[in-house]
Amino acid sequence: MPRLDEHGHCPGPIGGLRLPPKAWYVLRRENITKISKLHAIADRLERFEGIGSKMAQAIRAELTRIASPRND
Repeated sequence: MPRLDEHGHCPGPIGGLRLPPKAWYVLRRENITKISKLHAIADRLERFEGIGSKMAQAIRAELTRIASPRND
């Protein structure tokens, strides 16, 4: 079982993203294993069975988070 953080998210095959296990399952099922492919379909995430609007928003938020420069 993957190690979950306090939000129920875990790392997966796309480096830097931390998503709920169900999101990883759907992305793997749809053969989305690269960040470029995920960016390309980000506006259509709700079309995938198992991804509702909240899950899609969470995925998009993670894409934004990893694209933003860190303010350390």
